[in-house]
Amino acid sequence: MFRLFLDVALKESQRKQNFSKPREPRGAPAKNARRRFVVHEHHASRLHFDFRLEMAGVLKSWAVPKGPSLDPRDKRLAVAVPDHSVRYIDFEGEIAEGAYGAGQVRVWDNGTYDLVEPFDPLEQLDAGKLSFVLHGKTLRGEFTLVKLANRDKQWLLIKKDDGDAKRGWRIETILKDAENARPARKKKARVGENGNAPLSERVLESPTRTRASVADDAHDDYADARGPDTLRVRRRGKTIIVRGVEKSKMPRVIEPMLATLVNKPFVDAEWIFETKWDGVRALCFIEKGKARFVSRSQQDITFRYPELKTLPNAVDAERALLDGEIVVFDKKGASRFQLLQQRIGVVEQADIAARAAQHHVTYCVFDLLYCDDSNLMRAALLERKTVLQAILKRHPNLKFSAHTARDGEKALAAAARKQLEGIVAKHKLSPYVQRRSSRWLKIKTQLRQEVVIGGYTEPKGSREHFGALVVGVYDDGELKFVGNVGGGFNRKALKQTFATMQKYKTKKSPFANGTQPNDRVQWLKPKLVGEVKFAEWTAGAQMRQPIFMGLRDDKAPHQVHFEHEHETKRQVKKAERQDRARGKRARKTLVAKRTPK
Repeated sequence: MFRLFLDVALKESQRKQNFSKPREPRGAPAKNARRRFVVHEHHASRLHFDFRLEMAGVLKSWAVPKGPSLDPRDKRLAVAVPDHSVRYIDFEGEIAEGAYGAGQVRVWDNGTYDLVEPFDPLEQLDAGKLSFVLHGKTLRGEFTLVKLANRDKQWLLIKKDDGDAKRGWRIETILKDAENARPARKKKARVGENGNAPLSERVLESPTRTRASVADDAHDDYADARGPDTLRVRRRGKTIIVRGVEKSKMPRVIEPMLATLVNKPFVDAEWIFETKWDGVRALCFIEKGKARFVSRSQQDITFRYPELKTLPNAVDAERALLDGEIVVFDKKGASRFQLLQQRIGVVEQADIAARAAQHHVTYCVFDLLYCDDSNLMRAALLERKTVLQAILKRHPNLKFSAHTARDGEKALAAAARKQLEGIVAKHKLSPYVQRRSSRWLKIKTQLRQEVVIGGYTEPKGSREHFGALVVGVYDDGELKFVGNVGGGFNRKALKQTFATMQKYKTKKSPFANGTQPNDRVQWLKPKLVGEVKFAEWTAGAQMRQPIFMGLRDDKAPHQVHFEHEHETKRQVKKAERQDRARGKRARKTLVAKRTPK
């Protein structure tokens, strides 16, 4: 019955929405690394609860009709709804009659949460399962969100049977006690001139959409209208003005913006093209004269690259947040992941120093997210890069990632001649969003795929240590076998890879779909990630002619998924459509600010 009610409510909401005045409740993103959660109790036409987890700069949200439960036997239906701004996290108040969603909204429970698995939470949601530990006033202990099969929006919220579980627990008792003890704050919700509630209230009942459709829209903190402030940077006698920034403290946790893989290059005056560096992605936090490097999986990797310790001396800012790639260049000036492989996984200080002397790394920086007291993530990409280039000084281990304009076909051809991995196309007005986006597109000169190592075969002939790696990729939460990789190893690489694999030996295959090795396999726990280049995918989703490039420690195994090429034309149109919509929102916001009240 509730599902029918929800479908009707969502369709009615879509008809009534008006986003002309996207005014948000007050609040701010978390200042610490631990993420926040909130459960809103919403007395609309029917009482329901909204469960929200802070991640990637937004509140991922689910409507839970019966509310969360501390009884592990309860499996609560949770319907995914659009992302909310983090400013909504502490909202309480009365949505006035006549506005959609009229009724009382109050915080039923809130606090912080930790992930059970140390992997990208968005990737875990994509895989259909996310486990976390809540530290709330009422909700405590481990919970799991599990996506229902063949149901696009429907999940189950389940309490783990741990020390915080309470069998026979009933939410009605908590609601009754709370009603007597804690009235909601008398904070009237603002209502627009058309009678609708502002965006923050109306979005509660707005139509559900797939994550892909909301990836770069108005529900992303840094993808809607530009920020209200202006940054002026004076360097080398010139003043650079960046509009649309936001005055704030520097964020402590950032999910890097990711590019979408497309099938061919293109020519477009609205786009720029950069080299796709063949290394390890790293965000650099600079503060108080020190640099902290963080990988995509939120690991602190500063200790591994001591030659980057003096990097703050080359950045003309007291506080800055840079995005770039740590690479090792060969003698011809091309970045080579195989050379960087010698620096990955090393933990002993003596070994780190020895390998640093042999394989120098360079930080190729391509974006600036924060400068002194200004958050630049809403500003246009070209403006961010202009400031970035202006504040960088000479440093032996620092390189500004230059770009070319308009002609991606020439850029890819040049990359192919230099035997580089490929190029990245970026819309010149792109904001920085903390997820994969169509505003950044990657085009490769050859197919490459990250893989999870699930075993290895016995060596033959004069081959030492092992014959081939048995590898897979996660799909729908299961590890699927994609091939055996025996090429790309020299004797040193065979020895090092074999030694690394020994502590993960197991008797059980980690693959869900079985494997097709010709020889006996030593199975491994799926803990190691590698990178492979190959000729093509076969009809059976196997890699043809795979060559091993090296191990990676900047990405967790559960983040490794099939990366298929999308049609370039469709992705370019999608990005430009989003940019036009963003421009309209910005203009409406500007007009609203200038209009006398």
